[in-house]
Amino acid sequence: MPALITVRCPAKLNLALSVGPIDPADPHRRHAIASLMVAINLCDTLTLSDAHEVTADNTRWTRRFADDAPQPQTIDWPLEEDLAYRAANRVAASRGDHDPPIHFALAKRIPSGAGLGGGSADAAGVLKALTDRDPDPPFDAAALAEQLGSDVAFALQATAQPGFPAALATGFGERLEPVALPATLHFALVLPPFSCPTAPVYREFDAHRPAPPPPDESRVRQCLHALNQSPDAFGQACFNDLTDAACAVQPPLQTLLATLRDAGLNPHVTGSGSAVFLVARDPDDATRRAEKAHDLTGFPSLPVRSL
Repeated sequence: MPALITVRCPAKLNLALSVGPIDPADPHRRHAIASLMVAINLCDTLTLSDAHEVTADNTRWTRRFADDAPQPQTIDWPLEEDLAYRAANRVAASRGDHDPPIHFALAKRIPSGAGLGGGSADAAGVLKALTDRDPDPPFDAAALAEQLGSDVAFALQATAQPGFPAALATGFGERLEPVALPATLHFALVLPPFSCPTAPVYREFDAHRPAPPPPDESRVRQCLHALNQSPDAFGQACFNDLTDAACAVQPPLQTLLATLRDAGLNPHVTGSGSAVFLVARDPDDATRRAEKAHDLTGFPSLPVRSL
């Protein structure tokens, strides 16, 4: 059994996101979605070790923002609410071992409350690390990912299946159609200092669209088709049904988008916000756009690419 395993846990962008109504048959009252998602090279790092080999007091969890995080934050949420911790507990329950002597060290770079799926990525990283630790695991990682949250299934695919960093996600995000990208995608990522909690954004969406139509998968596929055209066509095809709700919950996001639009940068919100991405033509263009966004806003902005 390996004593040390390290897993990269990538952030995701929703290049297109169509949100439908709450499914009345779903006990968790989730919304049906259709989304084109891509994993990017902004990643948390999860290191798994045998606990007794790491610390004298048998510490099981260490969580911190890495020194090179583009927007360091304070981890102020309880461990019990962390998706990574819940993933580990689900695995422990499946094997009848509720307190395994394992040390999970999580170095975060993905800001929370940004719509980048950091918590989901970390949960997927736990499932991947525990699968690597036990080549014949007594649990179904894909099934656990589906139970943990709508973005965890995609994060697990991006972590466990190199070569398929993108997918068309439908259902509640658990039905994945892997997408082979025609080329590496480049973006500038803007990270404002405020967050958009997911639950309030969806409540705002429901309040203003009490009876939305089903997710528009055809429009999402149009965005996918635009990938094979030009970066400009692709940038025009990106969309997010949650943008207005996110701006209502966090009005400074509306100001940020207006500033970037006025500069001709064509910004898009990912997930429920607050992070914003700009489609770029190549790595140099991504760097230029990130520098321009930073000059305009003062917010951390960095070039990123698809995995």
